[in-house]
Amino acid sequence: MVIRVRCALALSFFAAFASLSCKSSSLSSGSPQSGEGGQPAQGRHGEITCAKELCAVGEQACCWPASGMVDAFCVDLPSQGSALDACLAVDSLARRVLLCDGSSDCAPDETCCLQADGESRCIASSSDGANVCERYEQCRLVEGPDVCASRETICLVTGDEGICVAAEPSVTCGGLECSGETPECCYDAAAPTSETCKAPLRCSPVNGGVAYGCTAPDDCAPGMSCCVAGGTRCFGDCEANSLRTVCDTDADCPATAPSCALDPSLLPGVRVCG
Repeated sequence: MVIRVRCALALSFFAAFASLSCKSSSLSSGSPQSGEGGQPAQGRHGEITCAKELCAVGEQACCWPASGMVDAFCVDLPSQGSALDACLAVDSLARRVLLCDGSSDCAPDETCCLQADGESRCIASSSDGANVCERYEQCRLVEGPDVCASRETICLVTGDEGICVAAEPSVTCGGLECSGETPECCYDAAAPTSETCKAPLRCSPVNGGVAYGCTAPDDCAPGMSCCVAGGTRCFGDCEANSLRTVCDTDADCPATAPSCALDPSLLPGVRVCG
């Protein structure tokens, strides 16, 4: 199952992620290829969707500027130095670097992960199939059902990228239970109805309030944690991303923040490690 979310700019999701996918095209080895008619490109196995270009996996990287106001672009992988260095040489605002766009770009025992440093790369998969990514697994926009290597996840298409999320999300939202087509909890303390359920990425300050993609640890897929990020989102590792961890009890908390307590700044009932 692939869930698609239409949006012109997906920056609200994780601060540096943007754009839409459209037409597919072939890619000559070593050279980026643009989508037809100036439309965003649509990559397949061995190709990284990079705004209106396609980058060759293993030969190039896709660079995304942090502002989201400039299209992403391909660069050749350098013989020395990092892919980020190659991106920064072209645009000093580059913050997200894609070396893979889905786990089919990796070896059979690897997962395409977006890591906390903003780079997607192939990481050794876990023996039990749980998520191993510091942020989340990336999935290709057009590869069809069951593209995620991480178990109990499906591909959610959010603007320019696909990310693997819990296959059957269910989030407690005050007196509501958000699931199915509307699995995200929106919270606005000042609104007449402070809690509502919406489709993924539909919450905003002018449309229901702050988004809570999880309100307890078990709302996330195996190997992922519920992290405070404005509202909340599921990441592989909250600490690696400098985010606080949502908890039910002290046992859910890391040694650096061992106590689980209610946080009055968040949706009522949400507990956070501190």
